[in-house]
Amino acid sequence: TSQHNQFSEDIQPTLQDLVEGMKDDAQLWNELLWSSGGALELPKCFYQILYWEFSKGKPFLTCTADTNIEIKTTKGEEIKIDHLSPYATRKMLGHSVGPSISRKKRIQHLQAIIAKHQHYLVQQKLTREETWTYYHSVYTPSVNFSLPNSSFPAKVLYAVERKIRPILLPKCGFKRYTAKEIIYGPWELGGAMFKSLYGEQVLGNIQQILQYLRSKPSLHQTLLRIAIYWA
Repeated sequence: TSQHNQFSEDIQPTLQDLVEGMKDDAQLWNELLWSSGGALELPKCFYQILYWEFSKGKPFLTCTADTNIEIKTTKGEEIKIDHLSPYATRKMLGHSVGPSISRKKRIQHLQAIIAKHQHYLVQQKLTREETWTYYHSVYTPSVNFSLPNSSFPAKVLYAVERKIRPILLPKCGFKRYTAKEIIYGPWELGGAMFKSLYGEQVLGNIQQILQYLRSKPSLHQTLLRIAIYWA
């Protein structure tokens, strides 16, 4: 993954400057991989350009369909790298990312993950201990994986996890329709100590912000600090 933020001396690079920079990087990495006995896996290679042009102070994404990136192999053959629209959604490290991805698509993806766990729990005869182990070691990590990078409302996440509760709770020794206050409450107060998706999302958001603010200083970090101070 290579990202280009080519701004220096307050001069905005042209679209062609960005394309040439990415072409040079792609050619370099192709040669580095070849020298070590490897090669680019072309089906996984693509490029996506987010290039804004401003009109009366408002940014607009520019269509980049007419751009082209080709690299040369050691045999002199030219290979074309696939181009993705600025509005296309791509999957990276388990996350669906893209400037135009809708909240509805993210929710559908989360619902599909929960549905797989729901189907597994229905088919398997697990004891309480086995169900608790499955919940903490398998279900929770897979469902919560992308939540730190999300911003779903509480009502939406409660509705998403509502379908699996009638299946999960009895296997853990609780009634199907136990009140939420008991389900997500701590052991010390008689709760079941389940983790709500919304709570995990907020916790993940806060942890990511703190990790970023405490990392090596950068221009983006400074801008984030300014935004927080002004909030």
